[in-house]
Amino acid sequence: MFCSVLTWIGLYVSAVWLYENLRTPVLLILKSLQQLVFRRKLSQRYGKWAVITGASDGIGKGYAHYLARQGMAIVLVARNEAKLTKVADEIKAKHGVETKVVVADFSKGREIYPHLQKALVPLDIGILVNNVGVSHDTPKYVDEVPQEALWDLINVNVAAATLLCNMLAPAMKQRKRGLIVNVSSIASVSPSPCLATYAASKAYMTSFSVALQQELSPFGVEVQTVRPSFVHTNMTDFLVKDMKSTQFKKYLVNVDSFLAYAGCTLGKVDMTSGHWSHGLQTAGLYLLPEFMRVFILGLINKKLRDDFHVQKKKKTLLPKRTLSARYGEWAVITGASDGIGKGYAEYLARNHMDIVLIARNEEKLTRVANEISKKYSVRTKVLVADFTEGETVYDRLARELLPLDVGILVNNVGLSYERTMCMDELPRKTVWDLLNVNVASVTMLCHMLVPAMKQRRRGLIVNISSLSASAPAPYLTVYSAAKVFVRNFSMALREELRPHHVQVQTVMPGFVHTNMTAFVTSEYKEQEVAKHLVQVEDYVCYAGFTMGKTDRTCGYWTHGLQYAGLKLVPECIRILVLKTIYNSLRKPRSVQKAN
Repeated sequence: MFCSVLTWIGLYVSAVWLYENLRTPVLLILKSLQQLVFRRKLSQRYGKWAVITGASDGIGKGYAHYLARQGMAIVLVARNEAKLTKVADEIKAKHGVETKVVVADFSKGREIYPHLQKALVPLDIGILVNNVGVSHDTPKYVDEVPQEALWDLINVNVAAATLLCNMLAPAMKQRKRGLIVNVSSIASVSPSPCLATYAASKAYMTSFSVALQQELSPFGVEVQTVRPSFVHTNMTDFLVKDMKSTQFKKYLVNVDSFLAYAGCTLGKVDMTSGHWSHGLQTAGLYLLPEFMRVFILGLINKKLRDDFHVQKKKKTLLPKRTLSARYGEWAVITGASDGIGKGYAEYLARNHMDIVLIARNEEKLTRVANEISKKYSVRTKVLVADFTEGETVYDRLARELLPLDVGILVNNVGLSYERTMCMDELPRKTVWDLLNVNVASVTMLCHMLVPAMKQRRRGLIVNISSLSASAPAPYLTVYSAAKVFVRNFSMALREELRPHHVQVQTVMPGFVHTNMTAFVTSEYKEQEVAKHLVQVEDYVCYAGFTMGKTDRTCGYWTHGLQYAGLKLVPECIRILVLKTIYNSLRKPRSVQKAN
């Protein structure tokens, strides 16, 4: 009996793996045969213009040449005007198509988008290639990356694709045609220590892209996610020029070879690695459980890092002690004025930690601080900070937090939609608020507080992700992709900090009864989803118990069962389940009844 069960489990796992990894090549063959019969130019199928970001060199330039060869007019977007003009002249001379140059530095953040809207929206854009991306020059621990570079990673790798899709998708939906190509990375397959922020940004891109495909497919708009491995570009040039060892050079695919394969997949498949060898690498990684993928990528990235920064440290064990003795005097909690943040603050105060409460509502914070001081006789400190303001808040937070012996950081602050909706329905300010609160706050606070934790060789970081990070979530696209970022960033950071005895825990809650989910209880009382809301006190009782014991938790036993159930099925089924749930929450209950 036991052997039979194991056999069926093995067959099931094999079937899922085969489906996930053979789906793309099979679809590619079928679509290629179909297009041999029904031949249409890309410009006829999608629209006249193709917009490529990061088009001055590398993969972006490769896509520009490929699409020009297919007869598309090309809009080249990058920050270096001289390089762009040179590429535009090459394309006109070689392929004889119309070109347009738009100079934009995506690292500048929101200030560039009015200019982009003015330049792009009037055009009949058929294809958008979100290729622009940055990384730090070599693998580094999070706290070794300059703060400016972290903001570049967020603004370029996360915000650029999100805002351009938000800007251009409405016209594509209206015309009922279009193709969006989002260039992610094989780094999105698993959290990557020493590339924690970069890999997390690419995990965001993959999740965002897959969910967006589900949102836009009913309108005839296609979305393709590309997850390349090492391609020889400026970003990977250090592997060839500066390394003591040349062993990594043989894994680099040149841009022309990559585009010969990746270009062939345009309009045929919704997910590709772009090159056959990268597909084999991805399939090989998926043969391993995630903890082994994290371990292997950590070894590779740390080896690369150590070739530049040789630092070896011995390990020591920490004895069991109270939380404050084990980690430090102060616990910092963001989003602490109510909900899960307030719950963590009370739990940690009950365990004799002094508490720093951070949120934007001073009145609520002061009330919570007074309650905690009175009830648990611990010190409290109130810091008013609105994370939607972006990088302006962090200098003041640094002045207040760095002098403290911060032992625990709970990155809880989060923002979601008022209710679920299509990505292109989100106001642009809301998109920026989502990215600043859900992505930037976690990254920048870890970057700020980790160096002192490493120096003291103790500390605990608790990053609150979400159950929606278990799969791309249509109608919650930006939020769920942001939570994938948090999950992957957190798991990679854990491996970076392990040698320094700083612990990192990833928390992935399902529905908890907070202000963020209040509309569920008010408008969907009679539906199943309202019955599964867990009270904050119950949630934190379980989640708090796991602190310092596990590096990943859903926080509550029912959420753990939900997560396990989702992980039992292929990703396409998970997406369908989440799509069904969130689609049912798109309209107020009264409107649904009227329909």
